[in-house]
Amino acid sequence: MIDEGRQFAETYLTDCLYQRAEQLKNPDLLGVRVNLIESKASRLVGCWIRKVFHDQIIEMAQTIESESFSRYLKMLTSLKTFSPN
Repeated sequence: MIDEGRQFAETYLTDCLYQRAEQLKNPDLLGVRVNLIESKASRLVGCWIRKVFHDQIIEMAQTIESESFSRYLKMLTSLKTFSPN
C-alpha cells in the first residue's frame, strides 16, 4: 500500500512537471525523473517546511531552557517553507 501511494505521488508529480514544462515552454523539465525517498530529517523540520505548528515552534525556541535545543529550533525557523500554490 505504501509503494502504491509512493507510485501515485511520483506519477502525480511527473504530470505536474509536464504541465509546468508546457506552461514555461521549457522542455528541460520533461527529462526530470521523480523518485521519492523517505526523509531522514527531523519531524520538526517536516512540520516547519509544511507550515505546521509555526507559532508553537517559535514559542518553544524562545522559551525553552536548553540552549542547544533553542539554538536548533532557531536554526529551524530560518528554513524556507513549502506552499503548493
